[in-house]
Amino acid sequence: MDDSRRTGQMSDDLLTPSLNEKPKAQGAKPWEIKSYGPFAVFCGVLASTVILYINGKRLGMKKEDLQRIVKLGLVGVVVVILIGCFIPLDIDSRFERSGLNGLNPLLLATQIVSAIYSIIAIGIQNPSYRIYIYKSNGKPEFETDRGPLALIAIAFALVQGLLLYLIIECLRLHNFEAIESITRIFRHKNL
Repeated sequence: MDDSRRTGQMSDDLLTPSLNEKPKAQGAKPWEIKSYGPFAVFCGVLASTVILYINGKRLGMKKEDLQRIVKLGLVGVVVVILIGCFIPLDIDSRFERSGLNGLNPLLLATQIVSAIYSIIAIGIQNPSYRIYIYKSNGKPEFETDRGPLALIAIAFALVQGLLLYLIIECLRLHNFEAIESITRIFRHKNL
């Protein structure tokens, strides 16, 4: 029998809180929310999803939460595509007549959807963020280099813009061809 059991003292291993330990280095340090928040909102849903996924991995988030962030991001991209399909083609001339020249409604819709998505996804990421801060004894180490963050945001914003343009134009072209073929059928039957 060891000395601690003979003297009646218990081992301190069971009584030591597990959250007081310093976080184990899992690679790169995570970014602070205030660092990536503006990028996530203004660069679109796709860029926001990639940024939040990378930061979630750095925070050591659960696989299920990371999957929720990705799934929500895909839903956000689909919502933006649907909004883009319903914006009329002559919207620019309407905006010019109303005095809102230069305001792109698809860009505005993308930023609104991205802001809503970012708020929800940051809410999913917040418990891991708070645990990271707690484990660091109130002095967490965050990534201070925002260069890679900006490159990721700009690159995926451009990819999202190109994909949205191609998908929306293909959907509009397909819909117009379908509408034209339906009207031809009705004209042919009426004649």
